[in-house]
Amino acid sequence: MPFGGIERPQIGVSTLKAQLLAQGTPCEIAYLNLGFAAAIGYDLYSWLTNYYNYSVFAGERTFARVLFPQLARNDDRYAQDVLTGQASFQPWQIARVMRLRFFAQPFLDYCLHAVDWSRYSVIGFSSTFEQNLASLALARRLKERYPEKVIVFGGGNCAGEMGLQIHRSFPWIDYVFTGEADFTFPELVRRLRAGDPAREDIPGYVRREQAASVATPAGPPLRDLDTLPYPNYDDFFRQLALSPLVHRVGVLLPIETSRGCWWGEKQHCTFCGLARDEAVFRAKSAKRTLSDMEYLASRYGVKYLGPVDNILSMKYFDTLLPELKQRRSGIRLLYETKANLKRDQVALLRDAGVVSIQPGIESLSDHQLRLMRKGVTALQNVQLLKWCEEFGVRVHWNHLYGFPGEREDDYRDAIDMIAGLTHLPPADASGPMRLDRFSPYCECPEAFGLRVLGAAPVYQYLYPFDTAVLNNLAYFFDYDYEGKGKALRLAIPLQQAVDNWKLAYPTSRLEVAWRTPDEIVVLDSRLRRGYSLYRFFEPEKTVIEFCDSAHPFDAIAKFVSERYGSSAPSPDWLRQFLRYMVNRRLMLTRNNRYLSLILPARAPRPRDAW
Repeated sequence: MPFGGIERPQIGVSTLKAQLLAQGTPCEIAYLNLGFAAAIGYDLYSWLTNYYNYSVFAGERTFARVLFPQLARNDDRYAQDVLTGQASFQPWQIARVMRLRFFAQPFLDYCLHAVDWSRYSVIGFSSTFEQNLASLALARRLKERYPEKVIVFGGGNCAGEMGLQIHRSFPWIDYVFTGEADFTFPELVRRLRAGDPAREDIPGYVRREQAASVATPAGPPLRDLDTLPYPNYDDFFRQLALSPLVHRVGVLLPIETSRGCWWGEKQHCTFCGLARDEAVFRAKSAKRTLSDMEYLASRYGVKYLGPVDNILSMKYFDTLLPELKQRRSGIRLLYETKANLKRDQVALLRDAGVVSIQPGIESLSDHQLRLMRKGVTALQNVQLLKWCEEFGVRVHWNHLYGFPGEREDDYRDAIDMIAGLTHLPPADASGPMRLDRFSPYCECPEAFGLRVLGAAPVYQYLYPFDTAVLNNLAYFFDYDYEGKGKALRLAIPLQQAVDNWKLAYPTSRLEVAWRTPDEIVVLDSRLRRGYSLYRFFEPEKTVIEFCDSAHPFDAIAKFVSERYGSSAPSPDWLRQFLRYMVNRRLMLTRNNRYLSLILPARAPRPRDAW
């Protein structure tokens, strides 16, 4: 359902389809979001699913008014409190959002006629992000017209307590799966086909007994991902081919190579909403992953694959990625990684066909990164940005702030650092911390000095329920802590610095213009008034090249001493030279470590990967 992205088929239900076909159960997947996108126009739908401020829940609000007509009375309040007050939308953006309400009812009428629902015994809805209310609205209509049909819900919006509350609040839903359902949903379907009642021995789902919602405990996470079949995307490509948007949609094919987070298993990032049981890290074997990639790329003629993994398995640097590099298959990958990658690992990512990464950089302040439990430093983050720029790997990241325990210096340090980084990839966006369900901040707020105030205020415009029910349905929560208001004020110049970074990046360069064995000339065009040239001779050139990765002063001094022997420059000379480089923002220093910001000659600018 809307507002699932139309560029990506849904991997969860596509894997379930393969499972069901294997057990002899015929099934189909209906991508009704393609019809809605065609109705409102590709540009508007793409903006809603890829670019706009998700926190306003414009997609959910569109269908909330159909499911709960009484909510239509607070349209003006929604526009004022949420669109204007919370998101600072411009008038044209508000008009875009508010016009969506005229499409919801006709679209649901279309859904009832676009599919011959009488052919199916079980109708399942996969609900993630802003798909909940559109799914609930259509499910109610289907139950009213076909009361004998079994209605099942699953997906991210149904995890844990959210799934149990959905089952309680919406009686037209028969079953809700609250976790991984790779084998449990096919088992439920098998029993329904055999006429067996669903029993409590199916883990991780909610059923109705005498009008009460009864949940079974979650089962253990699936350990061996190699046992899963290839996802079946046939329905998506067949329906896309019939859509008037077929020539506008560039397909990014989802693929799963791992689940969980190996870092989260060790140390759960404080703001991360990955549930504890979901954090258990499991990865497919390199052999199976290669098979998946080649099969999907060949079958569907798509070269861009988007792993849905939370984090890249580090074992793949020894197994999968060297094999992809050797095969030169033309497959292009977009991966999530950790930011502590080494230079040769970034080079291997490029050579293996990884054209874009999302490394979870989050901040340029060491203290903020410690508050987040990120396990990296600001210099490591900048180091990764530099290497991605050098090797032409597109990097996507967000700059976050507003964490309990921050200091004013955290903001000043970041602003000062940004002034020398305009030749490196800027943050896609900058914004305050979000409080997600399942995060350590949400599960143990007192330990961090937080007060959870309840479901984010926008939920009152989506559901006409009391506070307790909203708190069970919500994934995002409102919060407060001592100093929050001050942090938001301090963030104003930080956001301006990030915006200026984005404006300056296209024309900013700091790179080697030419080199000889004994000399390099560096061009610096980061200042808008023109450019500067710097000439460096030995041993300056050697120090700069050694500091391509961050090193402490003692390590630099040792390297120079071993390189030049009795003719090595003195430590005082080295300190003076490093100070010169830092003052001209040609190097960064934190905690007595030094990192050169200079790129090689004519480093390729990363392009949008897809």
